[in-house]
Amino acid sequence: MPHPRFEAMTRAHVIEAARTFTPKRIQRWSCLVPVDGADREFPVKQLFMAAANQVSSQDPPVTPADFIPHFAAARLRKLGFVVRYVADNGAQSETRLATQGGPMPLSPITVPEKVLAFLREHRTLAFCDD
Repeated sequence: MPHPRFEAMTRAHVIEAARTFTPKRIQRWSCLVPVDGADREFPVKQLFMAAANQVSSQDPPVTPADFIPHFAAARLRKLGFVVRYVADNGAQSETRLATQGGPMPLSPITVPEKVLAFLREHRTLAFCDD
């Protein structure tokens, strides 16, 4: 079961965390956050943990063992942030939230994200899983 702080975390928590912590080196996943009028790049896992710990809660603080980078990247995209990935060969990709009228994600994109984007684009139609 996901940590309770994850469900309560908002975009504002992420932006506040970006203002208050000093990031370490970015390895694979990064997130662009608007801080003081400019986009700054942060390591996804560190940023996500710092933001979750900004949530006012009686639950224990979030630790790196509570989640994986893929989970953090998906949640940050869901909050509307741009997430980047750098592969072993140096190739970069960037993903954005697929919102109505907004940009579609670039790769990597998961199958559930593709399905969700399709359903959002065709929300006036009815579908059956049979």
